[in-house]
Amino acid sequence: MLEAIADRFSTSPRSPVLHSPAEHGLDFEDVTFASEDGVPLEGWFVPAPGSDRVVIVNHPRFFSRSGLPSHLEPWRSVHGETGNDIEVDLVPDIALLHAAGYHVLATTCATSASAAPPTVA
Repeated sequence: MLEAIADRFSTSPRSPVLHSPAEHGLDFEDVTFASEDGVPLEGWFVPAPGSDRVVIVNHPRFFSRSGLPSHLEPWRSVHGETGNDIEVDLVPDIALLHAAGYHVLATTCATSASAAPPTVA
């Protein structure tokens, strides 16, 4: 069992970006920048005109910046046994931070980054 848990940490599938700030009527920019080790990091910058405050939003392991699609395969098979087979959408939280007057930079972790993010049909 411990080996299976360890394997999940080293071979977890990258979660697709299924949602965007546009779903909440927010203007945003897709951004890409290099991490310290050169891995490209992807994200969204959601500007709040007139603000001098910024929040950098990151996500838990297995997630992308938009959330975790535990209602879809292969994530459902990985997380469903524990009752975690629901979709987690982080974009409403980004919208709340923006509404509170913050610029928001939401990134995808380096362990999840790739040049071509997966999509789900």
